[in-house]
Amino acid sequence: MNGDLIGMKKELEKLLGIVKWAPTEQQLVELARRIRLAKRPLAIDDVSEIVLSVVQKYEAMFLEGLDNSDLKMLLMLATKIPAQK
Repeated sequence: MNGDLIGMKKELEKLLGIVKWAPTEQQLVELARRIRLAKRPLAIDDVSEIVLSVVQKYEAMFLEGLDNSDLKMLLMLATKIPAQK
């Protein structure tokens, strides 16, 4: 798994409070594609729906307030992931 995918995975974990999941490399590439192609600015709930639609389940725990700057970082990381052919 390349560094961009690892960085995006860690940012998703931070943003959504994910404590347990096991996305494949293909699933992470698909997540990046869907985030990149979003027709409107994403909210955290939107990102959660995208993740659930691709990986089906994850365990999360929230310990602090939401920070939308994390969404900007996630979008930046998702745009660095090349689309698969």
